[in-house]
Amino acid sequence: MSQAEFEKAAEEVKRLKSQPTDPEMLEIYSHFKQATVGDVNTRRS
Repeated sequence: MSQAEFEKAAEEVKRLKSQPTDPEMLEIYSHFKQATVGDVNTRRS
């Protein structure tokens, strides 16, 4: 995904007609973190 595509998707999320459910928000956040930070490189506790 290019930077322009990411920014377009981020703007679309901001203009959703209704509030996403908690599971939907977790999925959106996970995609955001993957795109901005990358793979998880720490151990789970």
